[in-house]
Amino acid sequence: MHLQTFRFYLRNPVLINSFRRFCSCINNFTWRSHTCGELNSNHVGQEVTLCGWTTYQRWNKFIILRDAYGLTQIIFNDIENLSQKFVTSLPLESVIQVSGIVKKRPPKEVNKKMPTGEIEVEATNVKLLNASNPKLPIT
Repeated sequence: MHLQTFRFYLRNPVLINSFRRFCSCINNFTWRSHTCGELNSNHVGQEVTLCGWTTYQRWNKFIILRDAYGLTQIIFNDIENLSQKFVTSLPLESVIQVSGIVKKRPPKEVNKKMPTGEIEVEATNVKLLNASNPKLPIT
């Protein structure tokens, strides 16, 4: 595509809206509703589904989920005692799918360094898509 043609598409609001509708149709065939980097305080209360790699674990209750677009904190609050069993046995860099409700973080726990630092996803369903080797040389 020529650069002039591309600029025409970017300036034409009808074509931009058509492209957005097309992209939303494509998202119906993916395993996620949002990427890890796009959630913010405007999404509070929405049910979302995220897919990504487990990057960090702490207190056997939190996981930082990473994809190509950013990071999101996932909190496990007693999903049939899932937090203890699932989080402790999950090797880092495993791929999971998480469904849950977007919640606002308590004021003391807001992370200003992260674009998604004002929210966290309270998991209601978790699916292990691919477990990584627990002996990876990751520090």
